[in-house]
Amino acid sequence: SQNLSMSKQGSLFFGDYLIQGTGLLTVAANGMDSSLNPGMTINRTYTVSPLAKPLTLSSYRIESAGNGYLITGLSDAGHTPTGWTRIGSAIDIAAAGAASAEIRVTLMSNPASDQSKIGLYLWSNEQWTPLSMERKNGQWSATVSGGTVGAFYNSDVSAIPSEFKLHGNYPNPFNPSTTISYEIPIQGKVVIKIYNTLGQEIRTLVNEVKPAGFHKLVWDGRNNNGQSISSGLYIYRLQTDRFVKSHKMILLK
Repeated sequence: SQNLSMSKQGSLFFGDYLIQGTGLLTVAANGMDSSLNPGMTINRTYTVSPLAKPLTLSSYRIESAGNGYLITGLSDAGHTPTGWTRIGSAIDIAAAGAASAEIRVTLMSNPASDQSKIGLYLWSNEQWTPLSMERKNGQWSATVSGGTVGAFYNSDVSAIPSEFKLHGNYPNPFNPSTTISYEIPIQGKVVIKIYNTLGQEIRTLVNEVKPAGFHKLVWDGRNNNGQSISSGLYIYRLQTDRFVKSHKMILLK
């Protein structure tokens, strides 16, 4: 054992000590927190692993890259908001010995039947803040730089798509307008453009950050100058940093 003077960040306690060895290391910290009531004992157990080594803690998979160490542990931080259901334990995550690190947290399973209302949240400013997530194959992933992460079922949350989709426009053929629908599972930059068969841009419909969810828009058959275009075959394309998809449509006059 070793006596340390430790500082506190969230519900994680930090002290300087030397670790020699490889693989996973379990560190048990027992001490007095001077910021709490006198005589209150704090007991914490952390898992310390190389930053580039994926690990599993409770129902989470935690991954990162680079040099340094990943410090993780189960957390008792944060309350469960009214109407929410906590899924498993919350976890504390921190990177040590690295200037910066992106840490990917994946909730691997949950017991809820309505999976669209599952979310990953970060404990910040005494409340749970939703993280931008990717949901795929029954797993929920988010990227953080550290902190306390929890998973909850929230009956009030809007449904989130499980994957990127660009639907066929309706009606098709159309005159004078048509509706284009698309789905994005995570918040991000979305660009939707209309092209003619020569690959020339006709109209930019969307060029902005969009929240995760189900979206639709109406194209009125006009170009970027507001002019009505001629009948013919046109191509509309959805592009994000993770997905590109195109469909054909016909304007008849």
